[in-house]
Amino acid sequence: YGDHRDLHLSLRRQRQMCIRDSFVNMYSLHAIGSAVERIFGKTHTYAAFTLSAMSGNITSCKMSKYPAVGASGAIFGLAGAFAVYLYRHKDVLGSGAEEQLNALGTSLMINAMYGATSARVDNWAHFGGLVGGCTYAYLFGPNFKRDTFGRLKNRPIVDLR
Repeated sequence: YGDHRDLHLSLRRQRQMCIRDSFVNMYSLHAIGSAVERIFGKTHTYAAFTLSAMSGNITSCKMSKYPAVGASGAIFGLAGAFAVYLYRHKDVLGSGAEEQLNALGTSLMINAMYGATSARVDNWAHFGGLVGGCTYAYLFGPNFKRDTFGRLKNRPIVDLR
């Protein structure tokens, strides 16, 4: 069973990983969250974040052998919401949207591959959050369409106004 020093090292290592993960999540939330907030507005960003957190944590509880609760599913959800926005508006945003989509997709794939090789990462939570964010953005997010005069008008699929 080992001696008490093994337990102390294990707890110390867990605390270090928790602090590191918190900083990674804070940086990721700042990086993607600020972009999503500029586009979606505060209310929709908070709603997408909350729905993504819930769907990520529920998916983890239902699918994972070792369920986790955390913010990373919600952050993946914001990335998914941003991806839906970019994909939906490629014709308006031009090549920059395609470049951002490629960069976002690459980042998500790297995270998924890392998660597949690490016992500490719950890809189910990431996947659930991603689906939650994509679903929210598809239904309630910005959906700019041209009117008869060629002006862009926001026409979300579900308009809560």
